[in-house]
Amino acid sequence: MIPYRKMGWGLYLLLRLYGSAVLKTTIFGLLAALQCILLYHFISSEELKSSYTAGAPSLTFPAFAATVAFLVTFRQTFSYNRFHEGRMAVQTMSASMYTIVAYAISFDKHPNKVDEEEKNEREEEVEEEQEEEENSRKENVVNDTTTARGNASTASNNTGTKSATKSKSHLDREQFRYNMVHAMSLLHGVCLQHLRCDWDLHNLSKHNEDLLPAWDSASTPGFKIHFWNYFLPRNRVNSRELFHKVSKIQVIGGVSRHERRVLGEINPRSIKTSIHGDKNRSNSRVRMAISSSLSSLWNSDNTCSLRGATERPYRLFFSTIELIRRRCEAGGITMPPPVIAQLWATLEKSIESFERCRAISETPFPFPWAQLIIVVLVVWQAVIPFTVLVSFNDQPFGVVMGMAVTWTLWALNEVARDIEDPFTHEPNDIPLARLQYQFNERLLAVAACHQEDYDDFGWDSNDTRRGGGIPNGEDEGEEDEEGLARKLPEYKGGLKTSASDGLV
Repeated sequence: MIPYRKMGWGLYLLLRLYGSAVLKTTIFGLLAALQCILLYHFISSEELKSSYTAGAPSLTFPAFAATVAFLVTFRQTFSYNRFHEGRMAVQTMSASMYTIVAYAISFDKHPNKVDEEEKNEREEEVEEEQEEEENSRKENVVNDTTTARGNASTASNNTGTKSATKSKSHLDREQFRYNMVHAMSLLHGVCLQHLRCDWDLHNLSKHNEDLLPAWDSASTPGFKIHFWNYFLPRNRVNSRELFHKVSKIQVIGGVSRHERRVLGEINPRSIKTSIHGDKNRSNSRVRMAISSSLSSLWNSDNTCSLRGATERPYRLFFSTIELIRRRCEAGGITMPPPVIAQLWATLEKSIESFERCRAISETPFPFPWAQLIIVVLVVWQAVIPFTVLVSFNDQPFGVVMGMAVTWTLWALNEVARDIEDPFTHEPNDIPLARLQYQFNERLLAVAACHQEDYDDFGWDSNDTRRGGGIPNGEDEGEEDEEGLARKLPEYKGGLKTSASDGLV
């Protein structure tokens, strides 16, 4: 997708040539002009006009011209609707996946939260310790000293145990937070990779906050554009593969060796062996693990390799569901029933949005229509010079009009061909690598928020200087930097945007 500014009446857009249909279809306009010149030179317009019946106006060509205009306009409308629907479906998928992460992290059990029963048990233990200390002091000083030391040691051990439990709970929550963010980023990235027909797992790289992908291929470093690419349609396959290598889809935490092995294992023989043959032998070859932190979800004695790269999003989607389900069973995620129902509904919405995008990506413009439009345009190319010769006595004006009308129809058809596949062909495709980067930044923004810091903006405070309560007419404009700065080391970073970034 090529962004542009709305200034100078749009005339500066004439300077942007790569990705334009203007130069690619100029050859048909020049061919029509050459045809008109030859007809003007060898055939008299009067002789051609005399062939019409008694000077009566012919409606044959106007009807044919209306048919051509209808076909081209129909394809234009169809293509733009596909492009717009694809863009909205991707945005819906991203929003749904982000919502899932926000729900899971927000409702995950707080590491410092103590149940009422556990709190009562602690209070009873403290009371018993105090009674023992008082009794020991009454007996004798020596025993009191010995008992005090024992109690101090016991209390220290209890404190250490409780601190270790709290620390372990905190680590478990931080681990789940990372697992959730990584899994959703990987799922989103694999879905986008599927849409752009990219099956090379090496085109998935670790998220880098300083590497913001460009809007289009012409602005992507490392992507070479040759002179003839401005005039001729590119080799779609070679161009697409080269663009995928220089415009990689970033994943938070990167893609581990185990993840590449499971997502890249597409050998059908291993599947047949794992189902009907020696399970130990086959499972050793197709053992799966999304990462060390998610190995329990991926390593299984009953797993088998994927049949093809198209199954990657569905395998990841199922593992993400398992990650959330197991966290709920472990007591980590505590949601009211309506909220958890909404969470599962959002998960379903995300995969439905992906299926909409996949339907657009894998369903081309119907072949009979595409063939008919090309045939009609070729016929138009052949008959337009005769119509020009009959309609215009002025040769230069007739040549210009024949060239302009023919070039316009071919250009409109070329534009429709470019945008009817919104995920595949650069540079007029949707910038999936950039959307993945922005999605990662949104995930990192929510992952960096600690649950105890939910009141960073002072919305639950009576201090009007922090934003809580009713302001007194004075806005200090100071933000709680200490609260906002509390982020995990691996979650640092922000979205790098600029008003002129990537714009032509």
